[in-house]
Amino acid sequence: MKNTIFQGTIEHSGFVVPNIEVAVEFFTNTLGFEVLFRPRRMQFEDGSLKRYFGVHDN
Repeated sequence: MKNTIFQGTIEHSGFVVPNIEVAVEFFTNTLGFEVLFRPRRMQFEDGSLKRYFGVHDN
């Protein structure tokens, strides 16, 4: 049976990491990725990041 769900390329993916600096170092130094854009820290008024992704309060 042919897989009909994934017929193209992946346009976007995301990861939730406990320490962004360590993650950026890993992706750049170990995997050879290049940082193209670093947005400012996201702030949410509610606890949605913690509720959905387990992100620490800080």
